[in-house]
Amino acid sequence: MKHLLEDSHGMAMVCVIFIASILLTLTGASLLFSQMELKKTSNYKTGTSAFHTADAGIESAKAEVSSKSFDAVLAGADGNKSNTSDNGVLSFGASVSFNGGTYEVRVTDNDDGDGDAWHDTDGKVYITSTGRSSGSTRVVKILVSRANLNFNAAVTVIDEKCETEQGGSATITGLDYTYNPAQQNNPIRASGPDVHAIARSCTTIEDDINKPNQITGTGSTPDITSDIGSLTLASIQSVRDDLISRADIVYHGSTTLNGGTLGTRGEPKITYVDDTLVLEGNVTGAGFLIVDKDFEVKGNFTYEGVILVGICNTCPGRMKGTGNGKVYGAMILANPTSSHDGEAEIEDMTGNSSIYYSTYGIGLALNRTFKTIGWQEIMN
Repeated sequence: MKHLLEDSHGMAMVCVIFIASILLTLTGASLLFSQMELKKTSNYKTGTSAFHTADAGIESAKAEVSSKSFDAVLAGADGNKSNTSDNGVLSFGASVSFNGGTYEVRVTDNDDGDGDAWHDTDGKVYITSTGRSSGSTRVVKILVSRANLNFNAAVTVIDEKCETEQGGSATITGLDYTYNPAQQNNPIRASGPDVHAIARSCTTIEDDINKPNQITGTGSTPDITSDIGSLTLASIQSVRDDLISRADIVYHGSTTLNGGTLGTRGEPKITYVDDTLVLEGNVTGAGFLIVDKDFEVKGNFTYEGVILVGICNTCPGRMKGTGNGKVYGAMILANPTSSHDGEAEIEDMTGNSSIYYSTYGIGLALNRTFKTIGWQEIMN
């Protein structure tokens, strides 16, 4: 009997030790799993924070890249793409503190087939942002595009023949200016690159220029060149087609406006008229103005942006300026159709009509073409 009691006590002790070891194991496992869960939660939080930091870098980059030419961004602050140390680095620098972490952003060219990593030929570039937060790193990469328009002049004429007429106080300049709302008759001389006053692809040219000293730019006076740069009719038609598919304001048929606003600096608009356009009264605007046929200014007109006249294959176009028209940006005229009696021409620019090349105005227009066309998170 004594042995049985001793055996039962021993068995009980073994059971207690066994149960205790199981409980200790379960407790340790629970603590381990808790620690793993806490670490997982912490990693998720820091990873999410790093992702949001990278995304903040993307948004900062988009705000800057949308208002500059891609070549200027790719070349960096020094404007020299051969010095690659700052290529693709934006004005806010290589590394920016944000929400307890940092983001690093760089812009690079996509594979556009030109063999030059720092020159854009197709209007597309990559923006890569690396976000870091509490030891976690996330990388976001997007592909963005914008209209690939590189202007060589304030006015570009694309046609086999063309004509320029000037009277009154009409002015065309390829020197970079910005509109000054406070002093409307005194534009501000800007620091962007200057271009020619008029560039045209004409083989037959007729000129009636009364004041050549008012057609100025980077060339001799009057500054008229035959070098239209990369602005081919096909490339402009492609841009036009994309713009009218996203137009904010559309007028059908021959249109006369006696006043109104076609966009502002804060909200540039794409305006499309599928026929002739006549402006009377006081009209202002900013962005893109697309007129399929003749465009005439009779009243007061102030516009910041890009004006396209007569671009499609069945769109003859001429620009007439008998009023007080002020354009800050650039203008393209074309006459792709042979059915029109006249040619692509700047006709009867009288009164106080003026066309100022403006990198600021062009930027307002091109901002409306900027869009994200691809997005990915790059896993480490």
